[in-house]
Amino acid sequence: MDVQCRDAAYQLLPESCLRSRLTRNGQCIGRFRTRLNGRAKAQWVPEADVHPLDVSIGYALAVAFGTGRSPVWLEAIGETLNAAS
Repeated sequence: MDVQCRDAAYQLLPESCLRSRLTRNGQCIGRFRTRLNGRAKAQWVPEADVHPLDVSIGYALAVAFGTGRSPVWLEAIGETLNAAS
């Protein structure tokens, strides 16, 4: 997911099935994980000089779109079913 705000370009990128990283202008500033109750948890990179706007955008993206990616095996099943229909 890409977002442009003021002079910064943000991306929420999946790292694993459960986690995503938030980048600002290509630099990782934090990592997010969405819990089963729908709440997002963040870990911020201490050296990243994170601002309140970064935090707001990160949580908004993580809660709205979720974190992580589908497991490869699940995507393979979906592709197989799509090809069969």
